[in-house]
Amino acid sequence: IGFLKISVESPLAAGVRRIEAVTRDGAVELVQQRDLERKNMARMLKVGPAELPQTVEKLSARVRELEKALADERGKQASAQAASLVDEVREVNGVRILATRVEGVEPKGLRDYADKLRDKLGSGIVVLGAENKGKASLLVAVTKDLVGAHNAGKLVKELATTIGGSGGGRPDFAQAGGTDVSKLDAALKSVAGWVAEQLA
Repeated sequence: IGFLKISVESPLAAGVRRIEAVTRDGAVELVQQRDLERKNMARMLKVGPAELPQTVEKLSARVRELEKALADERGKQASAQAASLVDEVREVNGVRILATRVEGVEPKGLRDYADKLRDKLGSGIVVLGAENKGKASLLVAVTKDLVGAHNAGKLVKELATTIGGSGGGRPDFAQAGGTDVSKLDAALKSVAGWVAEQLA
């Protein structure tokens, strides 16, 4: 076999791994290729090859700091916007409803946004719609005192059909996604009618 270098190692099952290796000239070529890649990376980062581990560690830490700062800033913006959106609340037979479209919020960030709005309402139903990468997202949050009469999972499934998608979740919180962004506003407008039917 001579000179041998492991090229790939991956898990197959519990306690079982797959190992691929190259030998002789193939092993030498692999080492040379990886050494070249290491030198190119060091050149891009403007450090010596020996400094790569520390440099990558510092960059990773910096990225985590920036991600945290960005999340904090988005949280502050969400709080400010939540305060202004409360003015859009309407009542249907005594139930406070906030069904609105938000911009610049990714699906993952909708939940935090809805939590802030739900806290502002105290008692009510929050329905948020957003467009992300050409697709429609919906989120429904119901305060605990209304869960018995208004199920977030049922509401989001109803709304999802309007935007050509599907969804589900818990009685107090549910999400849906769909492909028809043009129907997002129509879905939000239908929330009041759905709540009225539940109370009839």
